[in-house]
Amino acid sequence: MSLNYKHAKHAKCSTSTVSVSINPIHNWYISKITYMHVRHLDEILYLIAVWLYIFISWLTTSCFQNFFGIDYKVFRTVVFGVAALCLVIKYFSQNNSLKEHAIVFSIGILFLISAYISGNNTLLWIYIFIVASRGISLRAIVYSIFWATILAGAIVITSFFLGIIPEFALTDNVARGARHSLGFSHPNSFAGFVFTLALAWLSLRYEAVKWFDIVIIAACAILSFQISGSRTVLLAFVLLLFWAIIRTFQLKRKASFSRWHEFLSLTVIVLIVAAILVSLFAMVLYDPSSSIWTNLDKISSNRLRLAHYYWQNNGITLFGNDFANNPLYNYGAHGEATTFLVDNLFAQILLAFGFIPAVISLLGIGITVFKLRKKEYSLPFYGIAILLLLGVTESFFILIRVNLFISCCRIAIYGDEDDLQNPSIFDNWKFYRKLCGIESGRVA
Repeated sequence: MSLNYKHAKHAKCSTSTVSVSINPIHNWYISKITYMHVRHLDEILYLIAVWLYIFISWLTTSCFQNFFGIDYKVFRTVVFGVAALCLVIKYFSQNNSLKEHAIVFSIGILFLISAYISGNNTLLWIYIFIVASRGISLRAIVYSIFWATILAGAIVITSFFLGIIPEFALTDNVARGARHSLGFSHPNSFAGFVFTLALAWLSLRYEAVKWFDIVIIAACAILSFQISGSRTVLLAFVLLLFWAIIRTFQLKRKASFSRWHEFLSLTVIVLIVAAILVSLFAMVLYDPSSSIWTNLDKISSNRLRLAHYYWQNNGITLFGNDFANNPLYNYGAHGEATTFLVDNLFAQILLAFGFIPAVISLLGIGITVFKLRKKEYSLPFYGIAILLLLGVTESFFILIRVNLFISCCRIAIYGDEDDLQNPSIFDNWKFYRKLCGIESGRVA
């Protein structure tokens, strides 16, 4: 490669040419760096946003009251602001069509109205992460979440054992004994942290999962329950182990998955629909005078009674409810008042965010699930399915720090399912390829 420069000498019109030769190996590095900047800049922006949001979400779901002398709410707002800026830049770098922009902004306005009325921006954040994720590899997103979660958890747990922060323990539970959080804001938060790591581990190891990975997940389940006593997360681990065992047999026998997937996926969809219907019927029909209902409520740790209570007192509106003036239920680890406590995913979306956002959300999830099933993308399909089935007792699905598959819902808007398997900036990392058991950046 040579670069030619022409220059004039004083008043003379003659020119001379200077030829500068560049070593071919240097030329290769220049082209490689240029390619990475152009090709991966949008991916880097998105993954930075993911990493920042997940890391701070877990840190602020702990008993830390401040960071570097800054109140945790202020610190979280600043970091979330940086993440939001990265997502906005990423979105406008996607070259969406005018029609796609119109769809995105129309739905976004509805979610924005819901956030304003309800005072809860959870669905709005989820939506921004979804619409800005176009072209980003699912595995790369999971990899980023995995390490952000590990780092945040290590800081919280280490700080607890060093006596820097306390824990939020529940010691008056007769059935389950003392429940510990190891520095997290609630025992269930610690259990959710462990479950997220296990879910991410299985997702990353999906192309090469073995019995050793199942042992790791089982160990996480035992650790989680022994410390936190969370029965809901124990159920989550049971579903996760079942999925891991099926995947292990599939890889070991190298059997065609199509026939099994056809039956199993249809069964899962039926169970999800049943979970939604049961949740909504229980919210409306719960009867405290019935021993059947009260016994079911006891098993569910008052989840049925609470959903019914908020349905009776606040009802369902178009764009959600602001529960700030509701009676106080309890105080959290940061002293914040809890005036709305509905763990059921489907009842929570309907009550908190309103009828219109709930319908849009469920429609988008439904389209996503059916498209993933048709394409036989078993990793995101069964990952989403597990979180939806758990929706009967926990709202993990709308927790960005737990739901690794939120970005998959973009296929309901853009329709390009195959870009979940796009190459990633991590594909050249030897450790990444070895961990995932792959030679290419593709997702099953």
